[in-house]
Amino acid sequence: MKLQTILVVITSGAGAIASYVLGPINGLITALLSLMVLDVIFGIGVSIIQGKLSSVVGVKGLVKKVGVWGIIALAHIIGSQVLGAQELLRDAAIGGFITMEAVSILENAGAAGIPVPPVIKDAIEKLKGLGN
Repeated sequence: MKLQTILVVITSGAGAIASYVLGPINGLITALLSLMVLDVIFGIGVSIIQGKLSSVVGVKGLVKKVGVWGIIALAHIIGSQVLGAQELLRDAAIGGFITMEAVSILENAGAAGIPVPPVIKDAIEKLKGLGN
């Protein structure tokens, strides 16, 4: 069997499992994934700037992000299979995690000395207030 065929089978299987576990890919999932990538990049950048780059801290952060996807999968399965609410519970969980990622990115940006526009800070503060 060719390597290309093996890779196609593996990625197709992974995609099918992800689709079943996480539900349909929509703008919220895309936004969360994008923000997670930005947060990791900003976190690494700030760690380098502060001279505190640590593989242990990095692995802990990645494990937390995997845990977020596990919670989203749980919310999807409970919402769609138990409550019959389709994507409502999953999307609510994603919305909360989007807010957390945005706050983390802004904190990292501030720690790196990057100016954050006040309108963005205000919007995030309002989102944080909705979560309480």
